[in-house]
Amino acid sequence: MFVSRLLRWSGLSLLLGGLLSSLFWIFHPEEHLLLENPGAYQAEHLLGFVGYMLFTLGIFGLYARLAENARWIGFAGFIVVTLCMFVLIGVNTIDTFIWPSIAQIQPELILSTDGEFNETSLPFAKSISLVIPASIIAIVGMIFLGVAIWRSGIFPRWAGVLLIVSSALFYIGPGFVPHEQLLINLLVFGPFIAATTWLGIGMVRQ
Repeated sequence: MFVSRLLRWSGLSLLLGGLLSSLFWIFHPEEHLLLENPGAYQAEHLLGFVGYMLFTLGIFGLYARLAENARWIGFAGFIVVTLCMFVLIGVNTIDTFIWPSIAQIQPELILSTDGEFNETSLPFAKSISLVIPASIIAIVGMIFLGVAIWRSGIFPRWAGVLLIVSSALFYIGPGFVPHEQLLINLLVFGPFIAATTWLGIGMVRQ
């Protein structure tokens, strides 16, 4: 009974994590907000911080539900995605709690005069250098998990396909989609909400 409830709660965690982390990117502010209003920048980034944490917890529950039928590909996907999410949570923690403090005390350390991130600054360059490889590797992990979902028969097969496609958009999108284009952001990150909601509801009902 306890394990069943735990799996249901992890399904809710997956659903909320996918929703909040997607909303974080959909409503992501322009960089100059960090210089103009660090508090508002931090408040918006809390969506990503909480969303990533909940999503990672949800992945544990998703794999636990798939474990008996997932074989090596599901296990590999779980390990890869989890490790990458730990990296992204770490970067998001810096973005949420460290950058706003620096912006108030010594903005020239990470920002240019117009409020954009200075890509040549060592603190920013070191943190952002982790994001690209972690995101690319996470896509590979999501492909593995999507295949495991397809083969398991526990969830609808197309939920696995949607997870693969939406994850590719979710992890690649931030590098290419302008923050101010709300409709485009909805199209790019909306499918990830649909995929995690589909799987999350499936876990809650089972």
